[in-house]
Amino acid sequence: MIFQRQKILLALARACGGSVSRLQLVKLGFVLAHETSSQGGDTFYNFVPYKFGPYSFTLVRDVDILATLGLVTAPDEHTWALTPAGTATAATVTGAVAGDVQAIGRRWKDCRVSDLVDHVYTRHPWFTVNAQRVDRRREQRPSGQIAVHTIGYEGLSLEGLLDLLLRAGIQRLIDVRANPVSRRFGFHKSTLARHCGHVAIEYVHVPELGIPSEARSELQGDADRARLFDGYRDTTLKSGQGAVTRVANMMTEGPTALLCQESDPSRCHRAHLARAVATQAMLPVVDLGWPR
Repeated sequence: MIFQRQKILLALARACGGSVSRLQLVKLGFVLAHETSSQGGDTFYNFVPYKFGPYSFTLVRDVDILATLGLVTAPDEHTWALTPAGTATAATVTGAVAGDVQAIGRRWKDCRVSDLVDHVYTRHPWFTVNAQRVDRRREQRPSGQIAVHTIGYEGLSLEGLLDLLLRAGIQRLIDVRANPVSRRFGFHKSTLARHCGHVAIEYVHVPELGIPSEARSELQGDADRARLFDGYRDTTLKSGQGAVTRVANMMTEGPTALLCQESDPSRCHRAHLARAVATQAMLPVVDLGWPR
């Protein structure tokens, strides 16, 4: 199965002559998402400030998937090129997105990649905060307040989560899932830790303060959830005082956030953990990205 966002990548490459550099395709995807009326559609990629400006780990992974499907090839380590099957698939993109893709092709097809990068850096200074060349940074990366921040990744892409954390000035992410696995790209423990490292956010896992998935698997409603959280406060938070203290100490060291899955903190155990940590650390609780 090929997702619409992947077809749009093929269409961008086709609009630029069928062969693009890796850097070029990422930046063209960013331009489509941030400078057109269609924005690539509802399921297109999010981007995060990285070493060479805006970047999407998911986009690059998707091109690798397209390669395994025989829709693109890699003539060298810096280039992606469409195969005949990829060109045919690219032609299936229609509507407003197709028009925006064609306009991007007309604008950037014959330009130097460095001109495209300069354009993006100038128009979108936030995405330069992690630029490898310090002199290219047009904004400074913020440093957040010291507080018990919490965040749920439900409904966010990997890049959406990382960008939200960076904008809030978070420097450390504490994953409080008991079972840090996910079918969604980017949220398995090892993958999330690696990509946090790419943007200089420290990743810490504290599984002993999570709720095992089997305890949450048969929740039928708010009453079941309330009983689950009552038990969590009476057992895990009391027996895990040492871990609570360790988390509280980390909260006082720098801008730090607790991570779990649910977007609504009131439906997640992290809200109860946050209150216990806040009491010890004598800090306010700040729920990032909520409501959304």
